[in-house]
Amino acid sequence: MTMKKKQSQILCLAIMLIFCLSACSEKFSRATQAAIKHPSNWGPLLAATIIAAADKDVEISDWAQRETPVFGSMRSAENASDSLVDSLVISAGVSALFIADHSNGSDMLSTNAETFFVEAIGLSANSVITSGVKSATDRTRPNHYDQRSFPSGHTSKAFAAAKFTEHNIQQLELNDNTKKYFDWIFNSAAYATGWARVESGWHYPADVLAGAAVGGIVASIFTDMYLQNSETVTMDIELSRDTQKVAFSLSF
Repeated sequence: MTMKKKQSQILCLAIMLIFCLSACSEKFSRATQAAIKHPSNWGPLLAATIIAAADKDVEISDWAQRETPVFGSMRSAENASDSLVDSLVISAGVSALFIADHSNGSDMLSTNAETFFVEAIGLSANSVITSGVKSATDRTRPNHYDQRSFPSGHTSKAFAAAKFTEHNIQQLELNDNTKKYFDWIFNSAAYATGWARVESGWHYPADVLAGAAVGGIVASIFTDMYLQNSETVTMDIELSRDTQKVAFSLSF
């Protein structure tokens, strides 16, 4: 079975799964449709399809490893990808600590904790989905290390973290230009992570573009379902000398 045929079959199964889940939850259906329709999510997926259809995947990968135009060497690119994705995940967590919404009577600690845990669960779900697709497609990496090339886990995590950070930044009391500046920084870091994975020889361009789509879609769904609707998230924090209790729940 060729790689293109296998990827097509996986895509069909993924679409069928989305429709099945959508039928089970109207809320999930709306969030999924909105996520897929957003240009920042379907754009990378379209680009990955075009590159694969034009048979440019290997050519671009070979050129990037040979020239390393951005990071200077394959080792530097690999180190940069690790540092960038770690920084984005940390940024998502730290930015959640500054959110305070008192409009519905919630206290700052509860709001921050809810945001932090929702995003942590979203990142975990993204990792599970990405790993599942890797196992299903079984694509060999450019450096032949293993057969878990498609999609890129680093890129998927980077874009999910960037999407969550973008949401958190929008909740802060900053002017619009400052918010746009921060959004540009975090999104640029996510794209840099993807390109670093190509230059380092760990992924083909289609791998990182697909990873960007997966991470963006998963984060968008969690943001739409939970972070923009406080009724779907419940968290009670009770700390005293006699009692230490934390209760957390998500509703679908």
